[in-house]
Amino acid sequence: SSTVRNMSRFFSGFFWKHPATINFDYIFRLDEGIKFWCKLNYDPFILMQQLNKKYAFSQLCNDAHRVTKGLFSHIQHFFNQNPSYVTQDNNLDLFTNPDGQSWNMKMVYNNFEISHRSVWESESYTKFFDYLDKLGG
Repeated sequence: SSTVRNMSRFFSGFFWKHPATINFDYIFRLDEGIKFWCKLNYDPFILMQQLNKKYAFSQLCNDAHRVTKGLFSHIQHFFNQNPSYVTQDNNLDLFTNPDGQSWNMKMVYNNFEISHRSVWESESYTKFFDYLDKLGG
C-alpha cells in the first residue's frame, strides 16, 4: 500500500533528520504499541557504544515478492556500480541464499531498531537511499 511505502520511505531516509533526533548520536525507534516481553537488564545504548555497534534490530521476516519485486536486482546493481561501499563484514549471508547471488526474501523489520546516526549520514547510505528513491522506492 502507499501508506506502508510512505512510512518505509520516511523511516529509511528522513527520520534521523527530524529536529527531535538531531542532538542524539543513537536513535531508538519504536513503533506505537511495541511491548517488551522481557525485562531489559542493561542499557542498550551503553552496550552498543561499548561494543562499537552501529545498528541493531529485533527480527528478520520473509517478505512477499509482490511487495519487493525488483528490489534485490536494484541493490545488486547499485553495489556493482559502487564496490567500495561493500565491506567485508556486511552480513550479506543473512539476506541471500547459499549461492550469494539470489535473495532469500528476508527483510529487516525496523519497527524496533537502535542505530547510530552515522549509519544514516554516511555517504554510502545516503547515495544508496537516493538511488532507490529515484527508482520509486
